[in-house]
Amino acid sequence: MGIVVFFASQSPTDYQQKEFNFQELLEFAYIFQCEGVSATAIQDVLGCSSRTAKDLQTEVARLEPFQVISRSSEKTEEFIKFVAEPFYKNY
Repeated sequence: MGIVVFFASQSPTDYQQKEFNFQELLEFAYIFQCEGVSATAIQDVLGCSSRTAKDLQTEVARLEPFQVISRSSEKTEEFIKFVAEPFYKNY
């Protein structure tokens, strides 16, 4: 048994505060559609290469509702893209 805490923000830079970098504690990070996100922010959230982050900038801005980009659990992949199931569809 454990505790789950969700942080949600409209900007990945919200987690990087002067006093403490909350981003270091994030076990799972999910990026939904977001315009104007920097390649550096994508790289920090996903832990991917700078080249991959630059390639993803445009893709992140064009994601459809419920499409998500996240860190991959596979060592051979820098990220995964999937469609999240909305909570309301389960009930």
